[in-house]
Amino acid sequence: MEIFCIGVFSLELLAIFYLLIGKSRIPKSQDGDQIAAISFVIPFHNEQDRILPLIQAINASDYSGKCEFVFVDDYSTDDTVQILQDQIEVPYRFTKNQDKRGKKRAIHKGVMAAKYKFIITWDADINFKPDYIQNLFDLPAADLIVLPVRMTSSKLAGKLASIEFSFIETFNLGFSGFRKPIACNGANLGFKKSTFLALRKLRTDYDIPSGDDLFLLWAMLKSEKEISIYKNKSFAVSTEAPATFLDVIKQRKRWKGKMKSPVNFETALPVILRFLVMMASGFAIILGIQQPLFFLLFLLKFVIELMASWSFIKQQYSHFFLLILHQVWYPLYALVLVGIPFRKEERWT
Repeated sequence: MEIFCIGVFSLELLAIFYLLIGKSRIPKSQDGDQIAAISFVIPFHNEQDRILPLIQAINASDYSGKCEFVFVDDYSTDDTVQILQDQIEVPYRFTKNQDKRGKKRAIHKGVMAAKYKFIITWDADINFKPDYIQNLFDLPAADLIVLPVRMTSSKLAGKLASIEFSFIETFNLGFSGFRKPIACNGANLGFKKSTFLALRKLRTDYDIPSGDDLFLLWAMLKSEKEISIYKNKSFAVSTEAPATFLDVIKQRKRWKGKMKSPVNFETALPVILRFLVMMASGFAIILGIQQPLFFLLFLLKFVIELMASWSFIKQQYSHFFLLILHQVWYPLYALVLVGIPFRKEERWT
């Protein structure tokens, strides 16, 4: 048991060092012809309670490049369309997904309607700083551009969820630095229209409810397309984390339950490592009760996770204490997430 705990925490430390090295290899800028014009495609389904921050961010944006905003209604039954029409102050276009309901088909509808060669997809619940859009015109066009997403919250549950989100970000950026990205986020994702449409003919995932972003990434990787990754906060959008612990668990269940993802070493490693760490943590508690010296293993674990979540901790140093609380919260949360079934959420299928 002692050897297992020491071995697992040492493995976690080596993995985090590897990922941080990979993260440091991501260039701040890349070569190529800059993006000349952007079509922002925003699919939505019943977002009346979440879309206003996005509308306000668009209204407050300061940009001089050519762009358009294409909103795609995917069978909404609430007042999202009316709010959009009443509140937005810039020119925009509106279209409806008249195919089978689903976010992937809504995105495809928006891409087909877009008039520019480069597309950025947004989720309808994001917001961003006024100079964000103008900053995008400094980027060179690539087949796929993976842009950063920040999860924010003023609630305890949301902050703890943001710590986990920062772990995922570290894994993805770490592997991306070695040209093996494992994830991207459709809340802030760019691609060439021509490449997207060419890959559409090869994809067979449109009947899988979610994964619009990940399946596109895997299609890009399989076809050996040019993929650029950026971590600079000037290209970031923000999204609000779930406000309650139940909402956090429901969201993670939705992420887990809607996906049927290809499995490889890079995608399996975070899951395997977290499982081993959870086991080692339990054993370390048992050992610590018998011999308090073994609680030093928890100190090692804490330092490792501090490095992994540093991008979140440095936003506000009081988050340091949240990471301490996370040591208690995360095992309970993981147990609930794995062991207790929840009714399928119908927010978007």
